[in-house]
Amino acid sequence: MSTNTNPWSVSRCKRVVRPLVARIHSLTDTVVKNPSLLHISSTPTSNTGINILAGMVKPATAAARLQALQPFVSPELYSYLLDIFHIFKSIVTSLETGSNPAPFIDPLGSKCSYEIGKAMVLSTRASYYKLNNSILFDPKSLPESTRKYHHSLSSDIDPWLQLQPSSIFEPLRLDILRGYLLHVIVFNSPRLLYLLVPTLIHWLYEESIVMGSSRLKSMSNKLFYEFWHFDSANYYDNIGDKAVKQLSRIDGDSNDLFWWLNSIGYWDNMISSIGMTSSQIGHNQYEVLILDTLILNNKLMDGGDDSEVYALLRRNSTHLQVNNILITMLTRLIKQSSYNPNQLNETYYGFLRLIQSWLAFGSETPGLFNSLQTGNDAMFKGVISFSRYLHKSLSKSDDLTKLLILLFHYYTNRQPGIQLIGLDAHHRVLLKTLRMIQMEELKKFIPLKYSNYEISSFIYWLLDNKLGKFASAVFYDYYGQFSKYYDDDLRHIHRLIKKA
Repeated sequence: MSTNTNPWSVSRCKRVVRPLVARIHSLTDTVVKNPSLLHISSTPTSNTGINILAGMVKPATAAARLQALQPFVSPELYSYLLDIFHIFKSIVTSLETGSNPAPFIDPLGSKCSYEIGKAMVLSTRASYYKLNNSILFDPKSLPESTRKYHHSLSSDIDPWLQLQPSSIFEPLRLDILRGYLLHVIVFNSPRLLYLLVPTLIHWLYEESIVMGSSRLKSMSNKLFYEFWHFDSANYYDNIGDKAVKQLSRIDGDSNDLFWWLNSIGYWDNMISSIGMTSSQIGHNQYEVLILDTLILNNKLMDGGDDSEVYALLRRNSTHLQVNNILITMLTRLIKQSSYNPNQLNETYYGFLRLIQSWLAFGSETPGLFNSLQTGNDAMFKGVISFSRYLHKSLSKSDDLTKLLILLFHYYTNRQPGIQLIGLDAHHRVLLKTLRMIQMEELKKFIPLKYSNYEISSFIYWLLDNKLGKFASAVFYDYYGQFSKYYDDDLRHIHRLIKKA
């Protein structure tokens, strides 16, 4: 466990971190008065734009990473970011020199310290721009809707630095302060400090190598994890995203910045050069980490190229977020159809691409469907319902709707005793999963009878997707074994099945 035999006094701890909080509030005040300060120019203000972009994507040092931002931001914002960078370095250095060497860091003690640090940030008035101003001026100046937070939150961080029993928490005081420091940065990362956080992560990584400090490496990893997996829907605990935005006076997110930085290779280079990893395996760590973060903070709702996302999913088809990402993309299409009814044709073709990627409809590439993933039932219900809506609105997705319903219906409403013989392991698991899906909500969508055309279309789709055993079972289930009753079309399908 990282400890210190002579822990800093509470007043010293507050004195060390106060400049950081004050400078962040000063930046907030400036942005509130001039919101355009956070505008980022994606076009470098120089004739040597290519070299500037390369310097931003592949900086040699943390200082160079920050300096590379200069052509893209206003001089005033850059000055603030530079000041906060230097204050952060000063605090970390003070904490490092004030601690005993720690060749081994207790994972549980470290995790607890970081969580206490997060609680310190969220539960203290000084973290919130509006409440901090009320401390300096008159609490009664607050609107009634936010006044309750003034009374429910702590006036300062003192109680957290004086936790009992002191024999346990005093030796951890500097670790708790490190947790507080990192979460002050994370708390302000969605808008104010988004461009600065990669520099802080990079600097901690550099210093961990220079000083041979596992503690600094742990801080670098923790800051990256919290920044990369930040989700406003969960981070703020009981306070809530809406209240935090109201109290902090900085609304919005940085999803546009995320996608722009991704498009120029910024994240790819940063992840590989600093050696950040995910708990999951995949094509490479950059791609796995991108998939880790896509469903957080509405990133997919606000941007992202469909083709690029589907390609990422195909290369990392075992990633645990595959279905969540597909559901989010379906939600985006539904939202798009609601907000832009005049662009339903575009929505329809986007929907086709989604279905092609998931179930391989009309596609030669393997589908993403995995019976072991959670969320298959939600996907089936969503795509069938939306397909019916598009058919009603456009009268052009009828075949797709029938195929989806028939696929769903066939595996969930088979006659008792009918077995599919000779299925390989993957298809058996697929069959089991589809049978488990509840049908109550879909009964109103499912017709009692299907025409030969609909069943034939379904069988052709199975054959096109190399599911000959399924196609054979469906064919004999509906048409029986006696070929003398087949018409010309059925005889043609029968010949295809025998060749499959």
